Amino acid sequence: MSFTKATKYGTGLGKIYLTTFTNNIIATYDNNKKGKEMANQVILASSPVIGETLALATITYTVGAGTVTDLTIGGTSIFDTGTPISGASLSALATNTATAINSYTSSPNYTAQVLGNTVYIFITAGFGSSLNGSTVVATVTGTLEFTKTDLDGGTSSQDVVDAQTGIKVWINDDVAAQFGTIVGATDISSFVVRKPFNSPTDIRSYTISGGSINIERKGSITEVQIDTEGALSTDTLTDIIAVGFSNGDTLILRGVNGARATTITTAGNINLANSANFVTGGNESVIVLQFIGGDFWEISRSPGLPLTVAAFRSANFPQEVLGSKDIELTAGGGTINLEPGVDEKYIRITGSAVTLTSSWTIQGTGTPKEGDTFIVYVDQQITLDGNNVTIFGIPLTSLQASSTQASGNKCVVIGEYVVTWRGTLIANSRNRDLVDTTQLATKEDDLGNPLVNGYILSSDTLGVRTWIPYDQDSYDSGWKVMNAHNGTFGLAAVEGWTNPSIRVINRVVFITGQFLIPLSTSASMGNLLRTPWSSYQNPFNVDTQTYLATTGGFSVDPNGSAISQTPILPTALMPTQSLIVGRNVFAQRNILDTGNTHVIVLNTIFNQVRLQTDGRLLIISQFDVNDSIGTAIVNFPAQQFITVADSGANVPSYSTYKQQIGGFAVTDSTKTYPAAINGMDVSKWGGYIFNLNISYPISSSVSRDDIIAAFDSI
Repeated sequence: MSFTKATKYGTGLGKIYLTTFTNNIIATYDNNKKGKEMANQVILASSPVIGETLALATITYTVGAGTVTDLTIGGTSIFDTGTPISGASLSALATNTATAINSYTSSPNYTAQVLGNTVYIFITAGFGSSLNGSTVVATVTGTLEFTKTDLDGGTSSQDVVDAQTGIKVWINDDVAAQFGTIVGATDISSFVVRKPFNSPTDIRSYTISGGSINIERKGSITEVQIDTEGALSTDTLTDIIAVGFSNGDTLILRGVNGARATTITTAGNINLANSANFVTGGNESVIVLQFIGGDFWEISRSPGLPLTVAAFRSANFPQEVLGSKDIELTAGGGTINLEPGVDEKYIRITGSAVTLTSSWTIQGTGTPKEGDTFIVYVDQQITLDGNNVTIFGIPLTSLQASSTQASGNKCVVIGEYVVTWRGTLIANSRNRDLVDTTQLATKEDDLGNPLVNGYILSSDTLGVRTWIPYDQDSYDSGWKVMNAHNGTFGLAAVEGWTNPSIRVINRVVFITGQFLIPLSTSASMGNLLRTPWSSYQNPFNVDTQTYLATTGGFSVDPNGSAISQTPILPTALMPTQSLIVGRNVFAQRNILDTGNTHVIVLNTIFNQVRLQTDGRLLIISQFDVNDSIGTAIVNFPAQQFITVADSGANVPSYSTYKQQIGGFAVTDSTKTYPAAINGMDVSKWGGYIFNLNISYPISSSVSRDDIIAAFDSI
């Protein structure tokens, strides 16, 4: 009923009421969207957040003197009334009262604490909010006076809302519903009050009735204990009537205790794994179900399904009974039925020699699974005398029946269930030559081993096989760092810098790494190499000149290109055509400002980088354009990324740069360039670094030996 009413929450009919835990109205709203929103805001923190809050009562001695002869809560004395409580002062009387309560066991029981003249009395755990409102009555003598508060404030994890601060939600969907009264209204709190993750688990107990239970949803996870009908020792649960559950909700089931066991079956809307029943026990026995489409489906259980033959077979696994069983055939014949899961897998027909007067049939029976197997060993001397021994459809010959396994003429029959039972006869091959000479004649001759090392086996389309030499062109050099200039080829010898790496696989060259354009000292006009690498940034920050010497340097062209003076790799590894390493290649160099205190990042963008057929590296700047008709207009968009600055010019800062009209907030870093910088000037490319990644084939005219020799020379 309450779930049906909850489905009309905020739909526009009737009223919504909010009350305290004790049903005192605190607000009334129209049952529409706005009223629902307002109610939801108020009840947001209504769910209990701890397992239980103990109910509390107090008594405060205010004036006078005397004794306490009785103190009851809800009519139950909470100390031994045979000894009245006294004290030399009011605070001493309070202390003695607490001592008397703590040393006495009542039902329900209480504990006490003292603060000044006040005794704080707590009910023991387990009662939650059930005894809230119980009256405190004190019987005293003399002039003693006191004040008291009745038992209150107890909360329970099973309360839908907190008994102290929680707010209930009611709905009356009648169009005639009135403000200020909950008469005719239904409490829908359990469906609309949200439980946070730190809320205690609300474990309710339900009793089976006629094989089913009604369970009301408590959240996405509902945990319950189930009890047998009439507290019987056993019961059966076949159906769960779900109230308010949604697809995907989880239900956790336990029994109330191990003495009252419930068997959960699949006879109703409960779907169990492998249709295996579950029996409740102690707290360790739990099953987890998920609500989908009106049914509950098992997702786990503890303890799990037992690892027995029956359990495996229930899960449709063809698990056999391991072990063996001996069977002796008698003269009178008959039928032996072997049942999977009951009879052992290995059957041995053994016993005294016998002459049959009637036939024997050994066959499978029961409810077999696909793959069920029996292995039957025939090891009894049987004289057929015109009768048969048929094992899984295979009739034994007289020789197979009359000999023992030791004689070499016996057999084994394997019975397998694949759609139906079928048998396979395995003859005893002991001491027998099983070669089929007819088939053997069609086989190829033994090739033997090759005469020399390094040959491999090859075959043509007709299946003719032979030994052939291994492919001698197969080669993998592994990675090696490209060498410093050796007088013929190589890169500038900059100490501390790691050149790109090179590798040759078969006839393909791979080069990868960072390429450093060598830097010259400013005083040598490009002829003296600046080294080591650590000095490129500091203290030689005024050096910008491209290194021009033949030992790894570059030759520069005024039109805006530079090419290495000599090849960077040996002749045999040079490409057969000019290769583009990259277009619009980004390069950088770091230098220190004039004061040697801050790093300045210099940028440039090369139009192209090429590896020429003579093994030299060609770098083309953005400025390398046809200017024969006049000075070219530099309108390439990447120009804005290329560093161009005069010596002593202030270095801009782009920390607050915004790419918008009126927002080019480039600021002055207050630092200055130590030298004239121009990323488009090929003569000032010394120290710039860019990525070099390329692969290409080697000319087919170069031999494998020449490739290896060339690589080894690096």
